[in-house]
Amino acid sequence: MFPGYLLLHEKRVEPDIEIALMDFEWVLKVLSENPGAIAHRKEGEAILLTAETAALKRFVREHFAEGKLFTKYGTLVRVSADGTARPGQGGQ
Repeated sequence: MFPGYLLLHEKRVEPDIEIALMDFEWVLKVLSENPGAIAHRKEGEAILLTAETAALKRFVREHFAEGKLFTKYGTLVRVSADGTARPGQGGQ
């Protein structure tokens, strides 16, 4: 096991949560073109970001406006205990 980051961008939280995940393919491309862009190491074919939190925040700030750091937004629908979307959420 290793400590790691899972980067998400939250667009909204009500009535449903809209989030986007970090686009790992884009990050791989950036690091192949500029290995010094952020501290990392290779784990097989994967990349493990090893940068300190401050450096990771700086990397995100630098690349966020480009619109490529995160994938398209997806929606998480809030559901009640019985598994149905709560009234007024999930398009209901």
